This record gives sequence, structure tokens and C-alpha cells, in this order.
Amino acid sequence: MRKSKKILVIDDEPDFHSLFSRILEEEGYLVTSVYSGEEALGRMALENFDLIILDLVLPPPQKSGIEILEEIRKINTETCIIITSAYATVEQAVEAVMEKGAQTYIRKPFNIENVKQIVKNGLRWRKPLLHSSDHNVNMAIELRRQSIMKRCFITGSPHCPWKIQENFNSVFVAMPFIDTEEHFFNEVYQNGIKPAISHLNLEIWRADENMNNVVIMCKICQGIQKSRYAIIDISDWNVNVLFEFGLLYGLGKRTVVIKNKISELPTNLRGMEYIGYDNDYDKLKTNIIEHLGNMIEKSLPQKDRS
Repeated sequence: MRKSKKILVIDDEPDFHSLFSRILEEEGYLVTSVYSGEEALGRMALENFDLIILDLVLPPPQKSGIEILEEIRKINTETCIIITSAYATVEQAVEAVMEKGAQTYIRKPFNIENVKQIVKNGLRWRKPLLHSSDHNVNMAIELRRQSIMKRCFITGSPHCPWKIQENFNSVFVAMPFIDTEEHFFNEVYQNGIKPAISHLNLEIWRADENMNNVVIMCKICQGIQKSRYAIIDISDWNVNVLFEFGLLYGLGKRTVVIKNKISELPTNLRGMEYIGYDNDYDKLKTNIIEHLGNMIEKSLPQKDRS
């Protein structure tokens, strides 16, 4: 029997405790409610939680939500933390997500179905950020993400000298260029990945199709910075592809991971979400369209979603 996920709710308002508990318990989760950050830290010393919902604006004299968020992240870097508030400013929400380690923000009063979906996504969280229920916060986070200076790993410069602009329609494809005895990467690319990206009316960026005189790793980094989305094939433990994998996640790119079903995963990547494929490239194409399409849909403002 599947073990119920445990959720910790930290909020000073009894009405919200009752509402959160009812919503989440109806979904089959085990909910623990506390009224202060100090009480939450005490409970966390005794048991592990799969997800934490934290009110960002807790009244004095107890510690603020930001302070509790920092304390939690000192002792737990893995659990998804969703912040919530009726009074927090956009700037406070962005600080919590971009600097203090939260994954997303729910504004009160909230839509029950949105809460259910955000919690569901949070429980299978594998990426730095989750989509917020607040459009203004989403836009501010996106602007902050794009403006963050990223140190160049080649020159040591505090930012990329090329000043690359992100193209919302570009998809970076990371995979080996050469087939092996076990893996036919060109068939995967031509019959699965490429038609899926074309179906979604997006542009492809793959290094061997963008040859120029720039140093190869600088060119790769430029391609990753330019693209908003990525597809990476980790079927073969190719060191170049794994390096690109690190860059993709370090730069916060929305990434679809695929892997041949006969391959094993490196130890540190086990448990992550990926699309398994075999020689049925039409099925691979369909799965990529579904996963990448959902990723694009969630990145759009609510009013623009189909």
C-alpha cells in the first residue's frame, strides 16, 4: 500500500489551518498544522515531511516567515517549500523564491484547484522553481532570473560577455552526435525529437547544426542561455552531455529528460523524472509533445493558456 505523503502547514490563522487541512486530507495527504515557525522546527526535529506550506508573514514576536524559511533550509535542502500569504509584497515573494530557497508562492485567498495542483507538482518537485498562482510574482521571478549575473566558467568573468537574450521559442537539444552499438541517436533525433519540436512550432538549437568559429564550450553555453526549454538524452553516460545537463539545471532551463529503456541511470540521477523510449519513435514523439507542451503551458499567464 502506498504511503501517504506528509505535509507540514505553518500558519498563524486557525481558519487557514482548517481549510488547508480539509483540502489536503481530501487528497489523501497526512497534514500536520502548527502556528509558529519555532513549533515547526521542533516538529521537523522529530519527523520528516514531504512538503511544507509556510505563511510568509507571521506576526511578531515570533520569527518572520523569511527567517523560518532560512532556518528550514539550513537543516533541510530537499523538501519542497511553498510560501503563502495575503499580505506579502511581490518583492518579498520573489526574495523568498529566488534567494531563500522556496519553490513557489500561493497568494491568499486562493483557488482550491490551484492549490491541489501546486501541491501535487511540489511533491514530485525535481526542478528549481514551480509555477506560482500569482501572475505578477511569476513575471517578477522571470525578470529576476533573466537578470541574474552568471559567472563565466571559461574566463572567470562575473557575467557572460556575449549578453545572450533568451528566445522563448528555442529548444536546446543535448545528446551525443555519434551512434554507438547500443544507441542510434540520429534516429532518435530525426524521428522523435525533431518532429516533436516542429509540431510545437518551436526552434531547435543543437550544437552540430550551429557550427561557427566560437570555442565549442562557449558556443554550447550560448545555446543553452538562448533557449528557454531543453531536451536532453542521457541514455549514454557521455561526459559532454552530462556537463550540459549541469549547465541546463544551473541556468534554470525547463528541461525534458529522455532515456533509452535499456540504459541505466548514473547513481546521482536515479529517482528523477524522465521519458523512457525504445524503437517506437512515434510514441517518443507523442510523449515529448505532451511533456514539453505541458511545460510551455505552465509557463504562460493563466489567461493565455489553452
